Amino acid sequence: VKDDLERGGERSLTGVQALLLYEIGEGEAPASVLRARGAFAGTSLSYNVKKLQEGGYLIQTRSEDDKRTVTLSLTER
Repeated sequence: VKDDLERGGERSLTGVQALLLYEIGEGEAPASVLRARGAFAGTSLSYNVKKLQEGGYLIQTRSEDDKRTVTLSLTER
C-alpha cells in the first residue's frame, strides 16, 4: 500500500498510516473494529488517526447516540 502511495507522489505517510487508510477503504469503519482486528493498539491507533486528520486524509465522526463510538472515513485526498 505504501509503495502504491509513493508511486502516486505521496511520501509523508508511515507504513502504519498507509495500512490504516487501506483498512478503512472506500467506505467508513468504526475505530473499535479496526482496534479489534488486532493490527492497531489503542495508542497507536489514536496517534495515527490524529496525524492522518492533521494531514487531511481522515474524517473522524462521533456517533450522536453514543459519544464513545467513533467512525473513520477517508477524505477526497
